[in-house]
Amino acid sequence: MGLEGMFGPGQSSRLGSALTQQLIFPGTGDSGDEVTEEVESSWCAVEVQNDSGDVLTAQRPVKHATLSRNLVRVWNGPALTRSPAQPAEDYFVRESGATQRARGFHTLLVSFLGWELPLVPRFTGGEVPLYPEVIFPFVYGDQRAWNSASARQVTHFQIREPSRRAVEFLLAFQGPAAQSERQRLEDTAKSLRAEWTAGRQSALAAASVTGARIFGIPDLPAGTRAGSKGGVSPTSLAEAGVEVLDGGEWRPLPEVLRGLIEPGGGRTAVLEEPARTVADVGIERLQTQLRRAEDELGDMLATASAVEQKLSINESQLAALDRRITALEEERQRNLDVKTLIRLGSDHPEDHLADNDCPTCHQSLASVEIDSLGPSLNVDETLGLLNAQLATMRGMREQMGAAVDQGRGAYAALQRAADSSRSHIRSIQDDLVAPEDYPSASDITQRVVSGVRSNELERLNSAVAAQLEQLQHIAIEMAETRTELNRLPTVVPDEDVRRRTELADLMREQLKSFGFSSYDSAKVDINEETLRPERPGFDLDTDVSASDVVRIKIAYLNAVRELSSRAGGPHPGLLMLDEPRQHELDEAHFRSAISRLASGSGRQVIITTAASTEALAGLLKGNAANVIDFGSARLMRREEPNDPLDLI
Repeated sequence: MGLEGMFGPGQSSRLGSALTQQLIFPGTGDSGDEVTEEVESSWCAVEVQNDSGDVLTAQRPVKHATLSRNLVRVWNGPALTRSPAQPAEDYFVRESGATQRARGFHTLLVSFLGWELPLVPRFTGGEVPLYPEVIFPFVYGDQRAWNSASARQVTHFQIREPSRRAVEFLLAFQGPAAQSERQRLEDTAKSLRAEWTAGRQSALAAASVTGARIFGIPDLPAGTRAGSKGGVSPTSLAEAGVEVLDGGEWRPLPEVLRGLIEPGGGRTAVLEEPARTVADVGIERLQTQLRRAEDELGDMLATASAVEQKLSINESQLAALDRRITALEEERQRNLDVKTLIRLGSDHPEDHLADNDCPTCHQSLASVEIDSLGPSLNVDETLGLLNAQLATMRGMREQMGAAVDQGRGAYAALQRAADSSRSHIRSIQDDLVAPEDYPSASDITQRVVSGVRSNELERLNSAVAAQLEQLQHIAIEMAETRTELNRLPTVVPDEDVRRRTELADLMREQLKSFGFSSYDSAKVDINEETLRPERPGFDLDTDVSASDVVRIKIAYLNAVRELSSRAGGPHPGLLMLDEPRQHELDEAHFRSAISRLASGSGRQVIITTAASTEALAGLLKGNAANVIDFGSARLMRREEPNDPLDLI
């Protein structure tokens, strides 16, 4: 069935050497030496029937020269109890997609069982189906797992709390659907936050390159952080836009663009007009333009110097806030450690906080005499104060970070404008010393610069408009996601609580019947978090006798089976127990266990044992059971010539 994945991620066979390596026969004759035969080809097959009466037969190669173990031949009907009526179809198992793709055998098996596998969260993020290998430890108690009172945990799929997810599925709990939806929505919110941050940074970078700045885009959209209740209104970017430094003032980008195009004609028409000569411009006008440009450059440089100075101060304050936040976080962690020591019973936890330095200036206080320390805060009060300070400092850091970003943008824009002004001044100076019939360099420069600048700003305007539209969609989706999260239930549904309680009652009822004696069976419960058997403060696997570990495991697995049947859950009703008496379970108690397992109608329990048929007859007295004795040869069925299932 490809379910050996419940034992681990390895691909090695779990079958014995008789199927994988060689057959060993007793010796004959005087020597009595063993006779061995190498296994050249072997296979295994199983025929199963579901609640609807449909039969499916699956066969896998165990050892074959050309066929992989992960190939499965499937007949839609019986092929072991009678000759197959239809040809087999090929599927794959223990390969990627075996539970999700059309030719994956577990996809077929899940459909055959009538299951709809839920999506469950992984440690690495995202969701995967609750694979059958995670569920089947509640169907099969293997011989190597009797040292644990719980079902075998399958961890290599990186599913969070795999045993809990399996029990929730088998008992048809209602809460996991909400938990899965919450995980999906939280993953969506996380992805939207990353998209928002990347989009915002892209817009800011595009504006910075052109000497512009963005306004009206918050660091994060509404609904990013948990804590809100009910519906969340999306962040509106209707007031967001771009400003450009023009003439020493920040002006809206559309206004600047309109100013770069002369009235009465498009920019292309202006650029195609013949260039004016120096005489056309006029010496007096050039001198006026030069004085105005030099004054503007001086004002620009003075403003840039002031912006640079303020930026330097803000960067220093930002660094100081970062240092303060780091110190507060360290102090908070130290107090958390002290709180832990107090909880553990430490006699002198305050020694961990011993510090002879002033918390403000960090200078030594060793030589300072203090008559009385006065009242002081306890650890919880100190933690409350530190948390409040951290919240304040982080808010200040966010504001200061925004001021630093704005200052850097303004300084870059001023430097860019100053460079442009210098070029304009140089072109005017060239005109003042050029012959009057020469084309005006300042006029040509101004035209080219205006054309290039307007093209640049138009591209920026289009790019930012597209980015704002995308960010608005993200803001709307984030608000919708947070609203859906707020509407999800935050408590365990009452029906789930009732079923967990009933599971514990069923398990304890069977433990009492099975002769559990390590302590009062009423003390064994079902853990609310893991849904595994427990006694608080004890380790069931080591604090009870080996036979009682077996009793707990049988009672637990069967309680899950019985409760799933009552609740209409998807448990297949099959329970297989491999050699449960290996820890010398008392005969009377084992008989009680068999009676309980045999009491369910329409279900099947398979128990393997090394007991003789005579001993089994006593154990099974009064219980309907079908005993299959493999005998000393350990053969389920002798080889038949021309077996239709033989692999060629």
